[in-house]
Amino acid sequence: MELVVRKAVAALVVSVVVTLVRVEAQLVVGYYEQNGCPMAEEIVKKVLTAAVARDQSIAASLLRLHFHDCFVQGCDGSVLLDPQNGFPATEKQAVPNFSLRGYNLVDAIKQALEQACPETVSCADILAIAARDAVSLSGGGTWPVETGRRDGVISLRTEAENLLPPTNENSEVLTQRFLDVGLTQDEMITLSGAHTIGRAHCVSFSQRLYNFSPEFDTDPNLDAAYAGKLKQACPRNFDPRTVVPLDPVTPSQFDNRYYSNLVNNMGLMISDQTLHSDMLTQFSSESNAEDENMWQFKFANAMVRMGAINVKAEGEIRKNCRLRN
Repeated sequence: MELVVRKAVAALVVSVVVTLVRVEAQLVVGYYEQNGCPMAEEIVKKVLTAAVARDQSIAASLLRLHFHDCFVQGCDGSVLLDPQNGFPATEKQAVPNFSLRGYNLVDAIKQALEQACPETVSCADILAIAARDAVSLSGGGTWPVETGRRDGVISLRTEAENLLPPTNENSEVLTQRFLDVGLTQDEMITLSGAHTIGRAHCVSFSQRLYNFSPEFDTDPNLDAAYAGKLKQACPRNFDPRTVVPLDPVTPSQFDNRYYSNLVNNMGLMISDQTLHSDMLTQFSSESNAEDENMWQFKFANAMVRMGAINVKAEGEIRKNCRLRN
């Protein structure tokens, strides 16, 4: 019953004011129904559903791709571009993006769309639609996705390394990164809840386990029992390929357990735990832990606003999401 209520609440998000987010093009719900590909969203969901059935973790990967895309050059699919001769290093080559995955799945979605309606659906819109479906397929809510984005042609490693929210910083730095793209501190806290699903490599949090400071070998803000389990998974000489779930309690369920973990000092990365340890963000974090329906509602709203960051009035519809036309 709670899940039904939660999804119903999230589904009430029909329109969101985006006055603080830089928008260069008009997005509308159901854009492709009137513009040459009425089955677009159904095609995306069909391909993604099959992929999630094979590998549940891919849902978090698609959600993360959309996040990383929107924070650099806006939501324009630039994160998907491969390196090409004659162009600067791309976002894919940025250190924060080394662990991104799901590119092959985006290729499969694009191929299915090209067969149904060639040169119509942008790669940027694929990411926005897939992010919504990734949440719902993981047990979370849903929301109407505004579409009509164009694909960008600029993708710069340097911008990704300078603009993406870091995983080892405090809430003040994280808040500023979100403010820089027109999102609020509360939306930063709300969207961080996406870490309720997905996995992280040991390198993303190992500084909390070993040689944390001159006074403490292990971060004192990390629950001791949880730290012990993390050290078992990630010893000092850890395999760089090793991953652990961001949420150790319900790792594949899109719920608000992430925030309960923070209350119990079980946030995996510094950027997670700071949301509870910092008094400026603690109240909102605890509120999300106490009221899942409200957090799901806020998350849906914040996703719509994030999805409108610097969308392009001009651009292209890529035939291949990895390459400029």
